[in-house]
Amino acid sequence: MIEISQLPPEIRQESEDLLNELRASGWQISAAMYEASFFGDWFVDLERGEKSIRLIKENAVFTFQELVDIEPKAEAPTPFENFDTFHKAVADWAGSNGPSLVR
Repeated sequence: MIEISQLPPEIRQESEDLLNELRASGWQISAAMYEASFFGDWFVDLERGEKSIRLIKENAVFTFQELVDIEPKAEAPTPFENFDTFHKAVADWAGSNGPSLVR
């Protein structure tokens, strides 16, 4: 598993509070990637028991998806242009063990 301190600073800067909150509730970071050449896009995969989620920043829009067998579910995730709204949605989902993440 990956520690928050091992993540690229760009990911930590945007998501450290959320990641700390998720880790405090039992989620562990299993993978992460940052792409400076693609507008600062990134993703972080987290696991807790049988559940896996991916937090994504792509083109300045945040989304998250439940992962099934390491692949995102087929449905399109809900986009969030505001990180605070994204943070709340992820925390609510993670705390409730996951209603649907899609619209």
